[in-house]
Amino acid sequence: MIGLTESGALDYADCGIRINAIAAGSIMTDRIGALPEEQRAPIAQAIPMHRIGLPEEVAATAAWLCSEDAAFVTGAVVSVDGGQLARA
Repeated sequence: MIGLTESGALDYADCGIRINAIAAGSIMTDRIGALPEEQRAPIAQAIPMHRIGLPEEVAATAAWLCSEDAAFVTGAVVSVDGGQLARA
């Protein structure tokens, strides 16, 4: 996904087309929401922010990437994961 995002961004940058990706972590989808609390708690604790993300947080990132505020952003992979990838 990262390679496709970066190569697509380079291929289409001169056409004014921006290509970015969102790498979402654990998000409170119907599937995760259906889990009992005792199964959700360890998921949240594994995230540096100690909570599961909300769909609205991913949507806000997508809206920002589509906006003029991100007009100079292309080839980026934006992590919306509460810091999970930062842990390395």
